[in-house]
Amino acid sequence: MRLIDGDALKRRAQKVATEAWKMKIKAEVETVLNQFIDWINEAPTIQSESDWIPMTEKLPEVKQKVLVQYPDESMATKRCIDAGHLTWFYANAVAWKPAPEPYKGVTK
Repeated sequence: MRLIDGDALKRRAQKVATEAWKMKIKAEVETVLNQFIDWINEAPTIQSESDWIPMTEKLPEVKQKVLVQYPDESMATKRCIDAGHLTWFYANAVAWKPAPEPYKGVTK
């Protein structure tokens, strides 16, 4: 599965619907919809939450719960409490990604 920008897809769908309504000709509507499908295939992808983000590229937001990885490949779940704490908090980490939701058990 490929992740795409849903807001961009929505804007494009609205534009296609408006164009199709203005045309009122089925053959042209089909052409526009095929162009829409082509656009979906070319749509920019977004970063998956499973991708690690190097600390040199971007730091997590304050109070964002993240999984950090250290040079020895060990990992820990962390949350920075304030902006002043940010540099010290992640000083030895090499990469991070949003922390997954904790297991809550099976509900019946």
